[in-house]
Amino acid sequence: MTDNEKATIPGTDRTEGVLDEVADERTRQVTKWGVQTRPTGANAAFSRARDLAQKRTDARMKDGTATWHDILFEEFLEAVAEEDAAKMRVELIQLAAVAVSAVEDIDRKAAGEVAP
Repeated sequence: MTDNEKATIPGTDRTEGVLDEVADERTRQVTKWGVQTRPTGANAAFSRARDLAQKRTDARMKDGTATWHDILFEEFLEAVAEEDAAKMRVELIQLAAVAVSAVEDIDRKAAGEVAP
């Protein structure tokens, strides 16, 4: 997808700025802690919690009561329950994308573009 195509997708006008802030935070982290290499901590024991979170989020999405907490928690549990590194990476990208979307929503509300 080209930058022009991305620019025309509603709701993504703030994405670049938020990702710049994420990059700045990563720079601060590396400056403070250095490059980190750690075990993933993935554990299939989180599968039950993941399944419950998915059901809860699905139900709340259907009835219109889902919160960013619900969605972020579900994505987090999907990531930590995944033991395959490539699949975990996909889940972590999804978690990061949801976090960016939540920040964009906070910014839209702060700018008065949508109701809080």
